Amino acid sequence: MSRDGPVSLRKPWRSTFCLSDPVSKQIQHDSSSKLHKIPLSSSMTNVDQVAAVGQVLVDPGLDLTRRFRALFTLRNLGGTEAIKWISKAFTDESALLKHELAYCLGQMQDRQAIPTLSAVLKDAQQEPMVRHEADPAPPAVNRTVSELRSVLLDESLPLFERYRAMFALRNLSNEEAVLALGDGLQCSSTLFRHEIGYVLGQMQHPAAVPALCAALECPGENPMVRHEAAEALGSIGKEDCLAVLQRYRGDRERIVKESCEVALDMLEYENSDHFQYADELFQPFKSFRCNEESYDHLSRLLIKVMDEQPQNAVDVIEDMSHDMKQGLFKDKQSTLRDLPQTTAAELLAEQQRLLFSQPEDTEQEDELVETPLPNVSEIGFYLEQAGVGLGREEMQRVFLALKQLVELQAILRCRLWGKILGTESSYIVAEAECREWEEEEEQITDEAEEEEEREDKCRESEDNEVDPLPQSTYKTPPVVPKEAAGTGANKFFYYVCKEPGLPWVKLPSVSPAQITVARQIRKFFTGRLDSPVHSFPPFPGNEANYLRAQIARISAGTQVSPQGFFQAGEEEGDEEDEAPQDSYEVNSDFEAIPVAEMAESLSTWVHHVQHILPQGRCMWVNLAVEPEEDPNEDGEGEEEPDEPEPEVGPPLLTPVSQDAEIFNTAPWSSKMSSTLTSQHAVALLRSNIWPGAYTYSCGKKFENIYVGWGLKYAGEGYSPSVPQPPQREYPSEPEITEALDPSLEEEQALREDLEEQQAAQEELEDADEEDEEYDD
Repeated sequence: MSRDGPVSLRKPWRSTFCLSDPVSKQIQHDSSSKLHKIPLSSSMTNVDQVAAVGQVLVDPGLDLTRRFRALFTLRNLGGTEAIKWISKAFTDESALLKHELAYCLGQMQDRQAIPTLSAVLKDAQQEPMVRHEADPAPPAVNRTVSELRSVLLDESLPLFERYRAMFALRNLSNEEAVLALGDGLQCSSTLFRHEIGYVLGQMQHPAAVPALCAALECPGENPMVRHEAAEALGSIGKEDCLAVLQRYRGDRERIVKESCEVALDMLEYENSDHFQYADELFQPFKSFRCNEESYDHLSRLLIKVMDEQPQNAVDVIEDMSHDMKQGLFKDKQSTLRDLPQTTAAELLAEQQRLLFSQPEDTEQEDELVETPLPNVSEIGFYLEQAGVGLGREEMQRVFLALKQLVELQAILRCRLWGKILGTESSYIVAEAECREWEEEEEQITDEAEEEEEREDKCRESEDNEVDPLPQSTYKTPPVVPKEAAGTGANKFFYYVCKEPGLPWVKLPSVSPAQITVARQIRKFFTGRLDSPVHSFPPFPGNEANYLRAQIARISAGTQVSPQGFFQAGEEEGDEEDEAPQDSYEVNSDFEAIPVAEMAESLSTWVHHVQHILPQGRCMWVNLAVEPEEDPNEDGEGEEEPDEPEPEVGPPLLTPVSQDAEIFNTAPWSSKMSSTLTSQHAVALLRSNIWPGAYTYSCGKKFENIYVGWGLKYAGEGYSPSVPQPPQREYPSEPEITEALDPSLEEEQALREDLEEQQAAQEELEDADEEDEEYDD
């Protein structure tokens, strides 16, 4: 029931106030001192804090006392979220809790609570004490205690008038009014006695203790009345109430038992130094240094201010707070330092420190001996002039990392290919010529022989079967063979590492199938070589294979050099005119092209890496050629397939000016590094098809580098390829019908006909044999 009229503000769960009303509690420092409690409002909290309090309210595994504190905290906060959490708790088994839920929703005076209260009132499954909390009644006015007592006890009058008298006696709040209300506990109406117990709890007058104890101790009294009597005794908070509440906290009636527990919790609060009973909001706010809740600290601080009463309290309150916190650390402070945790940057620096160390047993090499290492410092200088590169410090670390790679691997020549960026980490890529080509070719040959042996065993097992299964006539398309190491797309080996100083990892050789699928997908690199590549069409491999395929594509499209720097290599045999040229050598007679001319004309730049054909190889292979067949087999009826047209790409050392545009964008852009000092400038060529690919040239020196995401330019927007259409259903036509299954009788008749036909056939064969014997 919604209680109207002025009430005492001492009990937070039995007080009607708006969100801005203060909640006060008397502090027993002297007979006259009073301190207002800390007001709560929705502006102090956010949705997460309200949700944390709501989780406590709806958790049936927690103590009911703590759930009550959470309820009153939500009531004090108010707002939409608080009403939602209170409404969720109406599914609880505790009638006492649901009774208080309805009461708190009425106290909040928020229209958003009306649908919930209406639903509870209409729900016949809810307990009567829960449904009755929705009947307002104003107090009567201008009546004496004697007149009000007569109306209160007159059961012939309407209940509404008696409620008005009850609230009027409550507002008088004197001993005579309390005794009059105590007499009302003998009325016949259970609901009315319940409300009188509640009003006596609001008044908190010691004169009500005998009547309330009698109601609680009466075993025949309705549990709803006993529950209000228990809570009223707890709100009065006198010592003589404690023994009665403790005696009945184990009552067999659940609502009485829970009411006594809540009342004892309230008594504990009355005897504590807490300012706010509804303190659930402050529970999470705890200091990890002193293990003290912020609410408790504020309580002790305010008490200290009231005890000492400094004249300049506003000026010294911060110092007082600091001194109180410092006092908690006197016995807990330690002079020992915590060991600092090693950061990722420190771990990387420790690994890179090895790059700068020189082995003791290593002798100084002769400067005249050719080294497989490139002059990274010189390359970095020219790239810096062109405005690209990795920076001086990183280039120096990369040079030391390349030196470490050369010392660990049998490498003939090594250069910095570039850096491919990733979402988690990046790849530093090194291009190398190794002495391991023969070993890899032998490994590929061994794998092919093992595959042939497995196929032969399968054929033998099929031939040995008595009744072999029918074989499919479908023939899978032949797999385009991988180019041998040292040729085509596998001309070089590639090593990658995430940071200079971390281990180098050798990438596998690339296959035509991987290059073909890589042309159809766009995927960012993660920085983890073993990461799977989820795409459509499915990519045959992991990120290491995808990285190798993109390196091959980028190298074929962006590795350029000044025209005339390389010349076609000489090959033995007479097949030079038939096969495309795949090798080159340095032209010793090369004369440097002026930088200004190279910056103006694209015809001064040429590709020195073979073009990758649509087949996924640099050298086309005819897949229609089948192995030699047995000449004894009859193949007259079979027609030979048409010879496929060979794929041909642009020859080696083709000028970049012949490259085709893509999405109406020129494939290349060229410029000088500086127009102010052109005599010291370098020519820079930038790829627009593969953003991040650059080439510089200065005199007889040039270098290619790639720093980017490893993705080809896709125009204004990228649209993934459309999946293939689903297969069509088998055609259903009049001449194609499904036969019905025969019945049992039809099967028996068919079996008899077959037996008769078989018997007649045997008789005919026997007669023919007899005629032959007679002729003989």
